[in-house]
Amino acid sequence: MVKRAARVAGYGLLGVLALAAVATAFLYTPSLSREAAVARYAAPGSRFLDLGEAGVAHVRVQGPAAAPPVVLLHGSNANLFTWQPWSDHLDGIRLITLDLPAHGLTGATPAGDYSRAGAVDFVALVLDRLGVERAVIGGNSRGGAVAAAFAERWPERVAGLLLVDASGLYTQAYLDSQEGGDDPALIYRLVTLPGVRHLITRLTPKFLIRDGLESAVADAAVMTPERVTRYYDMIRMAGTRRATLARFGGSLPPAVDTDRLTMPALIQWGAQDQFIPVSLAHLWHQRLADSRLAIYERVGHLPMIEIPARSAADVQAFLDEIGWVAPRPAGATPGTAPAPLDEAEAARSGQ
Repeated sequence: MVKRAARVAGYGLLGVLALAAVATAFLYTPSLSREAAVARYAAPGSRFLDLGEAGVAHVRVQGPAAAPPVVLLHGSNANLFTWQPWSDHLDGIRLITLDLPAHGLTGATPAGDYSRAGAVDFVALVLDRLGVERAVIGGNSRGGAVAAAFAERWPERVAGLLLVDASGLYTQAYLDSQEGGDDPALIYRLVTLPGVRHLITRLTPKFLIRDGLESAVADAAVMTPERVTRYYDMIRMAGTRRATLARFGGSLPPAVDTDRLTMPALIQWGAQDQFIPVSLAHLWHQRLADSRLAIYERVGHLPMIEIPARSAADVQAFLDEIGWVAPRPAGATPGTAPAPLDEAEAARSGQ
């Protein structure tokens, strides 16, 4: 009887191991080399700036060099292509987008600093290399927190602030005081589980990425197969998954000191944001000295993707209000895409 029970237990263990092996083989996600990712996704206006230990920054510049610069920072696990829908509707600016460390075509860095403060330093290095002394700066989600922290440290360099469903005001006390909302996507739950999170470096199936993206928006249809594939390829670029785990492993940074943010600000928020509740939009609006607030019904965490024309029109109106646009020719219609750098301008800028 004992021997039979042992055999049964042994068969059961072998069955579990076999299932685990099959699951691993099915879910295994090979890395994509940096060279392959760059060849696939570098776009007109893309530049790669070698910042030494801070990494090789993927930066995209669109629009005339003489136009006022607007810098946009993507959110957690995203990339600079987040802002492409807005570029089709803004004009009179030099649009600068970049992939932060552990994201996009920048990916992992030698320094391995994936903190918010490290991201602020990274943005400063990029802008210094581009010769940008002052800009309107903004971001979505974590990118909004990085933009606000940049403005907190160097308010003299920021002509205006764009906060799109932005974090940056969270403290642990605030989080503890909030009622639980909708469950986050599976991918975000997994990266917080000890013993499971490190499997993400090898097992990152595409359906997890799609689930995370669809949970970020009110209408899943905007997450097209092409968009999902780009996110999927970016996250599996060699080194990025380990860098992502390092980023998630950090402690919660302190809330941004809003008393230092006296520049004009535009706050934009999706009323159906499941990641950062709309109550934070009102908190930003309450704490900032010179802010405007736009709440979008039936929109989630990514207004620039979900309602690009409407949200970009609000940005254009804000830039016009604060005078941060190039003069337009008589009869020109605002809201056209910033043109990529032409060949002569690209040569002058060292692209």
